[in-house]
Amino acid sequence: MKRKNSLELSLKFTSPLNEICFISDSHFGSENPEKEARKKRNFSKLLKWLAEKKIPVIFNGDIFDFLFDYGKLIDPKNLNVLIEIFQLSKKSPFVVYLLGNHDLWGKRLIEEYAGVQCCEKLELDFNGKRFWISHGDNLNKNSILDRVSRFILRNGFSVCLFKKIPPKMGFNIAKAVSRMSRGRSKKLNFTYDRYIKFSKNTWKDGFDYVIIGHLHSPFIYREKGKELGVIGDWMKHGTVLQYKKGRLFHEIIF
Repeated sequence: MKRKNSLELSLKFTSPLNEICFISDSHFGSENPEKEARKKRNFSKLLKWLAEKKIPVIFNGDIFDFLFDYGKLIDPKNLNVLIEIFQLSKKSPFVVYLLGNHDLWGKRLIEEYAGVQCCEKLELDFNGKRFWISHGDNLNKNSILDRVSRFILRNGFSVCLFKKIPPKMGFNIAKAVSRMSRGRSKKLNFTYDRYIKFSKNTWKDGFDYVIIGHLHSPFIYREKGKELGVIGDWMKHGTVLQYKKGRLFHEIIF
């Protein structure tokens, strides 16, 4: 393992199965109780299956709609998901968690309570193929609002200020911001062009695959043996991204 800095990892791993499962954007805690229960049932079934098959797993951000380190206090709605990830980490040969814009502030909880190493960007050498992996929110650098949001999320002073807010109030603020963010995203004119362009430049650097989440829409782009995979989400599409024997494809979980 090579750690480039505190939030970037470079790893090499081999597996006889030559498979990886990428999971992102389940946003646990964002929907009504019925939908949340269904997501959690499917999440549990999926992780148990992956553990039994010994398939490497990469959580690619925003598994939680909001995850914040309040010390010894953990939101009960998140606790069982952290336990599921912990159980997987004890059985799976390879598990990494890439932080998204919704769970960036939960790094210590994931590493200490779930036992999974975290990063924001992962360069993975897997069975001789090179993967560039990130949640993907850092690739959208156009608007001032996006830049301000990233600055606040990655600023230690912001974390200190937020900790002074009573937890219940903090959870409510986070939910309101999350709803506003999704509402804004729906109004944007969206294309994959910038992500395809980024992938082409990354392939030139020797990578074979670019994997991102964040966009909430499953998408695969292939060109000359190289591939870009966008994982999708668990709110509308119910997908994970699978890598098997050199190809990316989506699996619908529910």
